[in-house]
Order: sequence, then structure tokens, then C-alpha cells
Amino acid sequence: SMSADVSIGYNGTEAGPYGLTTDSAGNVYAAAFNLNQGIEMNSTLTSVTPIGNPATVTSASPGYIYEPNDIAVDGSGNVYITESDPTYTIQTFGPSASFPYIASWTANPLGGANYNEASIAVNNAGTTVYSAPDPYISTGVTFISLYSSAGVSLGSWSGTGFANAVIPLAMAVAPAGSPYAGNLYVADIQYNRV
Repeated sequence: SMSADVSIGYNGTEAGPYGLTTDSAGNVYAAAFNLNQGIEMNSTLTSVTPIGNPATVTSASPGYIYEPNDIAVDGSGNVYITESDPTYTIQTFGPSASFPYIASWTANPLGGANYNEASIAVNNAGTTVYSAPDPYISTGVTFISLYSSAGVSLGSWSGTGFANAVIPLAMAVAPAGSPYAGNLYVADIQYNRV
């Protein structure tokens, strides 16, 4: 059942949340597209803390976020945020109350064109980050990229044909303690399946 229906924002601007996730303490995190930031909220949604600095299309740089699409949190509290065109980056912020900038990398798994990363997931240990392009922008591109938490490419998965093709819109990793811990789940809008 729904326990809260709260309009979220920061400094008088509606957040425009695109992606949501939670941590083990019950905090809620949102990729606040309209704010050009990530935000952390307590479990009752009464306290909002910004993550990263808001950027404009011309000022995007490490630690500054432009049009975030999704957000993920690992078991240590590190926050991962995907960004839109023109930066096409994934940024990582530390778990303290100030969310210090740690690292960023360009989502360019296939070499050549950069992709608008729409979905992100991370395993509990923070050792593997999964990202996938926006299926509405990256037409015909069906892959999931794997990175270390430092942004080192660990490869990508893609497939063709009904059995292997996937157009990922959202992803989640089963948490530690689950019998399926570490499994990656992908919402495939192409074939209406997980």
C-alpha cells in the first residue's frame, strides 16, 4: 500500500524524478532530472539532501550533473548516477552526508557513438556496475554494459533474435542476503518480459 504521496523538490524547484532506488537504511534516492542533481530523502520523504552539483549543458564536468536518468546505490552507500546527452556519463559519489565526488566515465561501451544511459544497477559489493542505453533514443542498440566501480569496462552483453535480444528500460540486482543475491534483472520492453 502507498504510505506517502509527497511532491519532491529542492530550493523551490520540482525534482522531476526519473529513476528511484533505496538503500538498506530505507532512504530513497531519485535522479532529479529537473534539478540536474541526484537527491537523497529519508524514509518518510521529509528531508532532502542534494547529490552532486547542478550543471548546464555548457558547464557539465566531474561532480556536476546534467539531466540525470537513473540512480543506484551499493551496499557501502556509494551513489551512481547516469546522465543524458551531451555528457553521456556515469558519475559516482561517496556515502557521507556531503556525497563527495569519486569518479566519472563516459558510457561508450561499443566504441564510436556515445549512448544516452537510461538505466543503471550496481551489485551490493559495488564491484560491478550495469548500465543500458535509452531504448527510445538508441534505436536498434541492444546491450548492457558492465563496469567496475572505478569505470573500467568489464565488457558488454548484447544479443540478437527473440531469445537473446533485449531492449532494457530498467534493471535491478538482487540484494545480499537474498537466495538470488547478485542476479541482474532486466525489464525488456521489446518482448514484455523480465
